Amino acid sequence: IQSAPGLQELDVQIYHLSDVALGAFLSRRHINLRKLNLTYGSEITFLGMAKLVGFLPSLQELRLIGCSRLNDAAIDLVCEHM
Repeated sequence: IQSAPGLQELDVQIYHLSDVALGAFLSRRHINLRKLNLTYGSEITFLGMAKLVGFLPSLQELRLIGCSRLNDAAIDLVCEHM
């Protein structure tokens, strides 16, 4: 993924994806990413979403099916930044 700085769409369907793993991915600076699928990221929390909105200013579409640890505050945060 490091060799694709112009990446605009990514499908990351990993069971039990955590805030730590998400943060490691986001630290690669995919600032042009517009579509992200985090389906089954059951360990992602508000903290992960806070990192996400900070690192992905161009994000327009986000799929969070199966991300059961996200609360209303996390969803509100994402909506405010999209």
